[in-house]
Formats: sequence, C-alpha cells, structure tokens
Amino acid sequence: MPAPLVEEVTPFDMSAMTPGCIKRLLKKRPSNSSPSEDRISYHHLKKMPSTHHFLATLFSKIPLKNPKAPKEWCSAKITLIHKGGDKSTPENFRPIALTSAIGKLFNKLIATRLEHYLRRNGLLDTRLQKGFVTDTKGTIRFPFPNQRYASPHQTPAREMLLHQ
Repeated sequence: MPAPLVEEVTPFDMSAMTPGCIKRLLKKRPSNSSPSEDRISYHHLKKMPSTHHFLATLFSKIPLKNPKAPKEWCSAKITLIHKGGDKSTPENFRPIALTSAIGKLFNKLIATRLEHYLRRNGLLDTRLQKGFVTDTKGTIRFPFPNQRYASPHQTPAREMLLHQ
C-alpha cells in the first residue's frame, strides 16, 4: 500500500454509532423504496419513534473490528420488473435487488466512515475515483491505444499511459 499523503495518520473511527448520525442518515433515505423480505422500509423506520436510538443500540452490538452482521442484511431478493412488451420474452424484464433497509443503513454508516478515513489520510484521489464518493460528480474515460470513439464528438476526458 502506498504511503499516506499526510504526515500523521488519523485512525479509523471505531466509536459507537450515535443516534444523531443514524437520524441524519435516515432522513436522507428515500421513503418510497421497496422493502426486503423483512418488510421493513425506510418509511417505517422514519415513522417509528426513537428508531435512531434503537438502531444505535443494535449497531453497537456488532463489533467493527470483526463485524458479523445478520445474514438477512447481507442477502437480497431478486425481483423481475416488467418493462413492457411481451411477458414471455426475458429481455422485457429488468431485475431489482430488494435488500434490508436496516442492513443498508449499517453499511452506509461504515462506508461513510471509511470514506472519511481515506480522505483525512490523503488516500482517496477524487480526480481518479468518481464512483461511490460523496459529492463527487462525473466520470473519467481512459482511452487505450487504437480505441475508436463511438462519436466524433467524444473526446478523452483524461489520457492514461499504460506500461507493458
């Protein structure tokens, strides 16, 4: 692993997840998302009083050094949604994965902490990493030699030199 770009490394936040951070994150989740097999949606979690306190207690029972989340949080129910047209043709369906809202909250809290750790220690270069990074928009294309663009209007956003 390359050396951090900062002089002093900030450790990963292993503190307990607070009701306040859970409440803030829950507010940002869409209320109209479909529930998983447990039938609990963000809508339900937002409407229940003291949900954030309950979830903070629940999440504190999962050690961050060796997390073993419930298996229900780590699985998905795949459902096919009909897009239109002939229902006997598989191409007219798109799959969606229904996962646990509670599991998604836990994973988002961990991902947020990981992103903060990487940023604080200079280990995340948002000029290169665009996907799954908070407040980072855009994409980067890395054209390879002899690559043809789909349109004459497409130009490389950034070139990358590969050594063979």
